[in-house]
Amino acid sequence: VLRCEPSAYGPAAACTVRDAGRWSGAQIPDRAAVEAATCEEGGRGLYIARELADSLTVRATRYRPGTAVTATFTVRNAA
Repeated sequence: VLRCEPSAYGPAAACTVRDAGRWSGAQIPDRAAVEAATCEEGGRGLYIARELADSLTVRATRYRPGTAVTATFTVRNAA
């Protein structure tokens, strides 16, 4: 889901992605952990989203299985 939201810094694009995975509440890996796990199949998506987005929210959905991740990108100096 992609939507436009107001923010304190101007308009923002918020992108929410849901999947069937179950968020365990583990910490999002840092750069060293991602580089150390070069042969791993996954585990880089949240790191990349955190690095690119102005804010990142990860939450387990309450009433159905899965995880929802929302990355927000603020549009600065919009004309």
